[in-house]
Amino acid sequence: MPSSPEQNRKNALKSTGPRSDRGKAIVRHNNLKHGLLATKPPVLCTENRQWFDAMVAGLIEKYQPRDPIEYLLIETISMGWLRLRRLWGIEAAVGDVAILKIKQKLSGKSSELEKRRITKQLTEAETSAAGLSLSGEQLARYERLISLQLNDAIEKLEEIKRKERELAASMGLLGITQFMSDRLSYDVDNG
Repeated sequence: MPSSPEQNRKNALKSTGPRSDRGKAIVRHNNLKHGLLATKPPVLCTENRQWFDAMVAGLIEKYQPRDPIEYLLIETISMGWLRLRRLWGIEAAVGDVAILKIKQKLSGKSSELEKRRITKQLTEAETSAAGLSLSGEQLARYERLISLQLNDAIEKLEEIKRKERELAASMGLLGITQFMSDRLSYDVDNG
């Protein structure tokens, strides 16, 4: 049986909060819904922070996460997307290095200006490739792995949202609001 708001207030007065150092450390982060919009997101200094922030905001707007699991899935999707972009950039840089090395070998009769331009482009491409000597097969394997993880997180989140829509349709909007309220009351009373 769900408790009344008055009972909820009485139960809240009994709470003294965490007493141990570990408990205090845990609740210090209670107001943080997720780590994506923290002051230091997992974006490298060479990456576009505005793109990442907009992507995360778009995912949050689309899925409207309600609990930590849904936020975790949003984080997983965001990181998967970011890793794919990184991988594609490395793939392009590795390809550029190979092409520019061939151009450099063939530039014997080119002007000094052209040779310097190719050398500069090669240096930039090698820097972008981060000195990695990955084969196309390795890059493809990483891409498949990241894509599988990304698709798995998207499918899980889509399934959760589909079930929420079905529940809302079967209970009506008032019913789902009462259901969530009852669930929260139960957690307070028995937590």
